[in-house]
Amino acid sequence: MKNKIKIIVIGILLLQSNLFAQKTETRSETWFQVYSNFRLSDKWGIVSDFGYRRKDDFLNTYFQGLARAGVAYYWQKHSFIVGFALFETENQIEYRPYQRLIISQSIGKLQIQHRYRFEQRFRNNATTEKLDFNYRFGYQINLQYPLIGKEIKPKIPFLIAQDEIFINFGKNIMYNYFDQNRILLGIGYQFTKEFSMNTGYQYQFLQQPNGIDSRHSHTIRLNAVFNFDFRKPKEEKPVETK
Repeated sequence: MKNKIKIIVIGILLLQSNLFAQKTETRSETWFQVYSNFRLSDKWGIVSDFGYRRKDDFLNTYFQGLARAGVAYYWQKHSFIVGFALFETENQIEYRPYQRLIISQSIGKLQIQHRYRFEQRFRNNATTEKLDFNYRFGYQINLQYPLIGKEIKPKIPFLIAQDEIFINFGKNIMYNYFDQNRILLGIGYQFTKEFSMNTGYQYQFLQQPNGIDSRHSHTIRLNAVFNFDFRKPKEEKPVETK
């Protein structure tokens, strides 16, 4: 009985020590992102995006840059993309092949996009000088609503609401199976069919690898989106007369 009491007391003390040892980091960031879509045919295209991110009072310190590109297959309003990304995060290099499925739908004026992303992450470890590897799955729901008229088109501002969650897995993941969650509220404006911009506030909660510490980021996002369509216009069939 005494041994059981000792075990319980030790367990409570360990739990309390873990709780008190928890570290929470809060920081302010700014993310600049440029997205490009090149539609080559009804079925195929190329997508890319480039990012530049700073922190500490939003702009004081550079902490991450990224380049990502992929080949897209389209059907109806949906797409499937296979690509590769390169990240540089505070002197750490990450190589990231990825697969992405985007399902689009609309309810009245509301445009809804579901994005499923599966990533294979190779990151250099400064301590062991080896590549750490893990998988990550992400799901994002993106809502867009025009402020004028019935649809988002040139000269129309629109609202954006977005939530994205990431889950880690693989043999190197021990404690932080839940990786992070990003919530964004913003506004956009479509200048032409080829170009739009949007900006917003993003709150990010990130779980550190030890499963105890966490990071809370308050982020301003500035995005530019380019859409290039290289498809040949379809020839109109002559009208038959009788």
